[in-house]
Amino acid sequence: MKRKFKRNSVCKVCNVNASGGFTVLEFLMVFIIIGVFSVIVFVSLSYIRNQGADSTLQSAMKSLANQVSLAAAGGDFTNVLDGANWTSSDLKVKEILNSIDSYSSDHSANVGSNAWAAQVRLVGDTSKYFCVDASGQGSISGTSLGARTTCP
Repeated sequence: MKRKFKRNSVCKVCNVNASGGFTVLEFLMVFIIIGVFSVIVFVSLSYIRNQGADSTLQSAMKSLANQVSLAAAGGDFTNVLDGANWTSSDLKVKEILNSIDSYSSDHSANVGSNAWAAQVRLVGDTSKYFCVDASGQGSISGTSLGARTTCP
């Protein structure tokens, strides 16, 4: 025998009220679930954004190595890069330095007449640095540059 409900009655089995809408509790549960998913997505996007910033920093540092080598064709790097002030007399090198500075203000450079090294702290993993030197090679290290003119 099938049970029949009146059209305007409340269905207790199917949890629908008399007007056919949802209860406040059901709306709250939906909002909580959406909130949890939003937090998960936000955390994931933050990680991806930091990884993108690190990739951009590494690319800019490699460009810096190439441009400093081109600008210092005679081999004297002191005329091209001012490590103490994070600037350069060469406009292209200065542009790259400004680009690096826009992603991370924690950077340093040391310059000698025949050697130089520059390093920037990564955004995604702040315990790591990316370093380039006169050899043109880049490396990730947990050690600060200090006073060296070669990457640690």
